[in-house]
Amino acid sequence: MRTSLPRRIAALVLAGAGLTASIAPTDATAQFRLPTRFPVEMELTKPLGFRVGPGLSAAPVLANRNYLQPPTRVKVVAVQGSFGSAGAFCAVEYLGNKGYIRCDDTSALKLAPASAPAPPPSAGPSAPSAPSSVSSGPFCSSKETCRKFCVDNCTFDPKQWGPATCRFPASLLTSAGDPPRSALAPLPALTYVKAEPGVLASAAVIDSFRKADAYIQSHPGALPPGHVVMVDNCYRSTEKNSTRVCGFVLKGNHLQNKWKDRTPQNAAEEATKRRELADAEDYLEPKETKGLSWPGPGQHTRGNACDVKIAKVSGPEHDPDYDDLTVCRADTKDPKNRDLSRRLDEIMTNPAVGAVRLNYEMWHFEFGLTGAAAKNCRCVAPDCADKHWPPMCKGPSGC
Repeated sequence: MRTSLPRRIAALVLAGAGLTASIAPTDATAQFRLPTRFPVEMELTKPLGFRVGPGLSAAPVLANRNYLQPPTRVKVVAVQGSFGSAGAFCAVEYLGNKGYIRCDDTSALKLAPASAPAPPPSAGPSAPSAPSSVSSGPFCSSKETCRKFCVDNCTFDPKQWGPATCRFPASLLTSAGDPPRSALAPLPALTYVKAEPGVLASAAVIDSFRKADAYIQSHPGALPPGHVVMVDNCYRSTEKNSTRVCGFVLKGNHLQNKWKDRTPQNAAEEATKRRELADAEDYLEPKETKGLSWPGPGQHTRGNACDVKIAKVSGPEHDPDYDDLTVCRADTKDPKNRDLSRRLDEIMTNPAVGAVRLNYEMWHFEFGLTGAAAKNCRCVAPDCADKHWPPMCKGPSGC
């Protein structure tokens, strides 16, 4: 008879207190700060599969998401095997989900900052930190889990058909790790790089845009005359990002509930039902249909990502006369727009600037992730325009 996941974890907890005695003494663990009791909060430093059982063939816990990415935090409740030795697995909890991750590699985990001993005093002033490399995971990861999450935490007035009103648990927002407001600033006035009002970014990202502006100045022809690089947005709070997505999800949920037990009385109502149920599916899949991420932290909420485009200046700044040319509503069949997208890729992803682009969105650039180029749905010039055109603009697929 197959043992259930909660029972397997409960059985491991009984042995958890003896973890320190079961850690394999290796060179890797010599530099690893060992937990002394359970449960303990730990932070991933490498991607790790999150599975329903202690084995590489076990199914993922989260639908459509096999791996947890660093710096995701998990609660380790027990260890099966010797920590740091071949075949070892940790029983963990992540956002209310229980499962297993490998713990045979001590370099893939570390004690979370709140759990780790304080580091020794620095010998001198520390350099400003760059953006964190990868965001932790979303609060939900599928249509149904996000429907439940949004229904539980948000309300929506169908008569107004406006945005949702959400009240997320404070502990959840704290765990998302948004940067403090003091770490963000508006983009400065630059010659060829402009920003919409209210755009905030970290010092490291602002420095990258300074380098992009310098790149354009030192490369005549990088932009056609009368064009600029326009930054639409960078930092977006986890709360604001999640509320926006839940607004779409709740609209879809409302439309489905509206027709759940209702029979159309005539042809006009039948047509309305078909249209609204089609709209509902669109609203319930904002990740696929609108290129949005599920509720929770992401590169924008970490301050690591910006939405950037090339715009033609045919009027005052921020006027409707600014013509957006490298967004999904642009004509991707027009070779001129492909050329502009290629130019933007070269400006943003050249080694001096160091950004990477999502290969399915021509406007989304991330900073501090140069090691992710050509994998994880990221690209740099010239591959973005050569291998990933036209962009799907509907979220990742096949990567």
